[in-house]
Amino acid sequence: MLIFLIAVMVMLPAIFLIFYCLKSVRATCKASRAAAPENASAERPATTRPPVPLLILGVWESITALSVFVCLFFRVTVFFGMVLEGLAAVLYFLTYSLFSAFAAWLIFRRKLLGWQIAIAKTGIMALSALVICFHAPDWALLYRKMGFDDQILSFYNQFP
Repeated sequence: MLIFLIAVMVMLPAIFLIFYCLKSVRATCKASRAAAPENASAERPATTRPPVPLLILGVWESITALSVFVCLFFRVTVFFGMVLEGLAAVLYFLTYSLFSAFAAWLIFRRKLLGWQIAIAKTGIMALSALVICFHAPDWALLYRKMGFDDQILSFYNQFP
């Protein structure tokens, strides 16, 4: 799961970001616009809607921003191996939500900073997951603090 997270959610967007920031790609796009016939723009209506990949990323970041409301019910989370409870967990969730909402807003406005925030946020979460893998807290205690009952905990205890 960690390899998938790093490869697909950090490396792939980073590669796209680097590729689309290249001067040669910009020159190619400008040249293709200049080579388009004058009447082609009259046939197609001008659109202000972002391209589909940006829409997908923007919607994803919007959903991430809204997911904080589900997480607030737990009031406990793990970040870089530290168990955050109560107010610290709520502040963590709200901060993460604000960054996601800001990234979504910038992405819908076609600002590069939105994509960079999304990549940085995902990279930080991947590093946090890596630290958690090597410095895992007491998961049974964490699940108990999240409100799981003994029947669910006995199910999780079956797996190391």
